[in-house]
Amino acid sequence: MEGLIGYRVAERYELTEILGAGSFGAVFKATDLKAGPEGPFHYAVKVLLKPEPDSINEILLEREITLHERVTGHENVVGLHDVFRDDTRIFLLLDLAEAGTLKDVIMNNKFYTAKDRDEKVKSLFLSILDGLEHCHKLDVFHRDLKPENILCSSDGKSTRIADFGLATDEELSDTFGCGTEAYISPEAVDPRNPCPTTIPYCQDLWALGVILVNIIARRNPWNAATIDDLGFKVYLQHPDYLYKVLDISNEVAELLINIFEPNPFKRLHIQQIRQRVKAIERFFKSP
Repeated sequence: MEGLIGYRVAERYELTEILGAGSFGAVFKATDLKAGPEGPFHYAVKVLLKPEPDSINEILLEREITLHERVTGHENVVGLHDVFRDDTRIFLLLDLAEAGTLKDVIMNNKFYTAKDRDEKVKSLFLSILDGLEHCHKLDVFHRDLKPENILCSSDGKSTRIADFGLATDEELSDTFGCGTEAYISPEAVDPRNPCPTTIPYCQDLWALGVILVNIIARRNPWNAATIDDLGFKVYLQHPDYLYKVLDISNEVAELLINIFEPNPFKRLHIQQIRQRVKAIERFFKSP
């Protein structure tokens, strides 16, 4: 994929720098050679190998494009502006986030030494809630929410949800383990679950709690929400466990207990989470 540096997509978007790569393909920074005086001057371009016709990979890719286009237009969702195709590749023209991902912010010590760190946590998390609520209102359920799939603004106070590769618009699913294990809710991660279906909406709500722990404590609460995981098992037996072992305030700990509700039908909804987050003054236990 590095050989694409200098390549011009649709004779307009010149690939100038590789931002990331994986089994899916690669993401490049691109310059708009025909941008107006007010820009935007740069985009991200996701380059994928074209899947075989009528294959499951083609079906999944077309689903990703369709759902991403549906939610484009909200300030807290990465916009998909165009799709280009040649004989062997597909190019997705996306918003560019110069500040990187939420994971990059979490790894930056400056975020945690700032005097306004509580305000920043609240602003960041509320923007994630706003983006996800927009998606849910359009019946798009992400199923892979995590810091790596959330892009941040340059001031570190706002976010945009990215990567809809595992998203679905089905209210019920018979797929278990869809997403990244540490962020998947117990009813969706473990096939031993007696319920034959999962609820993608509720899976996203659970992931919000894991992300909040990440933002404050810079770690996951457990490796997986299964009875085989010692950390999760202790939490089920002692709900105050997270407050004791993490640098989270009592208000945050109480919120997490209601987000990490094993029964998906009793889990807090986005509007309820937002109301409680707005009322929190301190997110950290330590001063």
